[in-house]
Amino acid sequence: MQSTKSFKKALLVVAWLCTQAIAQNQIAAVKVLGDVSSLEPNSKAWLSAPYTTIRLYTKNGDIQTKNLRLKALHNAKYIAFLLSWQDNMPMRFDGFALQFSINFDDANKLPYIYLGNSTRSVLVHQRINTEQFYLLEVLDLQQFLEPTQSLRISKKQTNNGATFLASGFDVIEQKEHKNIHMYQSYQNANYKAVLSKPLQSDDGDLLQSIFSLSFLLLDQSSKDTKPNTFISPWIGIKLMGIDSDDVFLKSSKTPIDGDIIRGKELALQNCAVCHHFDDAHNAPQNIAPDLSHVSNLTNIAYLKESILQPSAVITPTSNANANFPWFYIDDNGQNISTMPAFDWMDTKSLEDVIAYFASLKF
Repeated sequence: MQSTKSFKKALLVVAWLCTQAIAQNQIAAVKVLGDVSSLEPNSKAWLSAPYTTIRLYTKNGDIQTKNLRLKALHNAKYIAFLLSWQDNMPMRFDGFALQFSINFDDANKLPYIYLGNSTRSVLVHQRINTEQFYLLEVLDLQQFLEPTQSLRISKKQTNNGATFLASGFDVIEQKEHKNIHMYQSYQNANYKAVLSKPLQSDDGDLLQSIFSLSFLLLDQSSKDTKPNTFISPWIGIKLMGIDSDDVFLKSSKTPIDGDIIRGKELALQNCAVCHHFDDAHNAPQNIAPDLSHVSNLTNIAYLKESILQPSAVITPTSNANANFPWFYIDDNGQNISTMPAFDWMDTKSLEDVIAYFASLKF
């Protein structure tokens, strides 16, 4: 008996050390021998992994934050996540979602953090407290669609949740919710939720591909209000005990060697004409994205791509100002950003600008 207890303590210490070695935007999924395909929040298997805390942010308006505590397990066939977060009162539209980046081969080219974009799709698994359909804030997205566009989605979810393939706000298609286990419970002002899914399926091979995901929480404060959506940045998953592709993990840990002070000077010279950020607020409202807290939901690679190739990731909400469109459609049907590419910048200046914007966090 004593040796068993000592072994369990040693296992927890090893798991804790593994997790501490993973950066804040990365999570270690501890490898276990047992079945993880249908765990519940109180399953003993979770004792094998420590909690990691990540911060989620609201995307628009006055920034709010929420801490999410996470555990991750896998047995080389399934991966399982345990989520825990505080909530003062359970409401109908409270819930959670995980969105997985799929179908991309470059760790430096991530999908748009909120439902992907036309060239970089995301797979979304979501569960809420009511069967009435509510995918994130999709009921408010019709204003961004052309009359001929529609959201190809169902109005129901099962008690076990629902799965969607999103390629931007205007292309959301319900998928078969196959071999996905989702569970949510509430007690003592705290939600606990579980999601488990196969590591290999028709939707992608998480053992062979770049593996990153984003966590989302829906928090309805009262019965007469729509829920706030809290989002995490892209999180890298390290499958402990598996020789998997760690390109995203390595990329997300790579520091930027830039001068923040000089970066701010360059940003004021080149970006403040259109963007709001820090103490720069002279540009007309909504002629370009507000960059005041741009680092909340982005990483170095995303910032670099946005500066060098601003047309790479465009969503329907990018035209938030009718008088100053953020993009236009060229003769080939491609979305082209009205922001010019800053590919003329020398390497040092680019690194300084990226370092500055990477420092802008709520």
